[in-house]
Amino acid sequence: SDFLSAGPIEGDEMLNTTTRLRGGWSVEASGRRAFVSFDSSAYTAYTVGDGATPFQPAARLDNAFVASLRVSSPTFRLFNADLRVQRAEVAIFPEAAEGRETRVTGGFAVRPTHSIRMALNATFSHITRRADGSEFARTLIPRIRAEYQPSRALFFRFVGEYQSQRRAALRDAVTGLPLLIAGANQPLTQSGRFRMDWLASFEPNPGTVAFFGYGATFLGDDATDLSNLTRNADGFFLKLAYLFRR
Repeated sequence: SDFLSAGPIEGDEMLNTTTRLRGGWSVEASGRRAFVSFDSSAYTAYTVGDGATPFQPAARLDNAFVASLRVSSPTFRLFNADLRVQRAEVAIFPEAAEGRETRVTGGFAVRPTHSIRMALNATFSHITRRADGSEFARTLIPRIRAEYQPSRALFFRFVGEYQSQRRAALRDAVTGLPLLIAGANQPLTQSGRFRMDWLASFEPNPGTVAFFGYGATFLGDDATDLSNLTRNADGFFLKLAYLFRR
């Protein structure tokens, strides 16, 4: 009902440039300026320190600048790769504060033979508080995908992804005191999650196909210890199809 009569709660302006170099190399650079308003109603259960002082969230984050650079290689017969680096001023919503994020994303795909394809991707994100430079959050997500096709009819695929996440205890950006939600402290949290998926398919001729897949999820309460992971869920997938011809 207040469309066009009230200002937006978030937005940005972005300038992006892409350069194609001889041989197929690509360089992309971008700059962005953003703003965001914090919803004060989302922090009504927050208190500071001993729980007796109400939390006063910042009203708005203005002029949050983001700069990124991406370089992509040509698609060679054996491989291709890309790398992106980003530095950004971001909103830390759990603390209604401003932070600094460094993000690196990369990918590498290799095709050693006509029947084998592998791809490795990874994302790393590190967020610090503007107030004192301390770490607020760290995320690391590597992902691998491998495919093997020994014949036209037979195909195998494996996908594995690990998520390592860590977030510091919440605290007030102004006073540095701990933040409580509904009277409870919000301590440091960390977690690890591994997901794997297998798929095998057999298609001897068009219309006749068999798919079999298996997936599993493992969870842990440590961001770096893979031995701490425990199985959380399993899933099987089966599909059979046959085309009757007259």
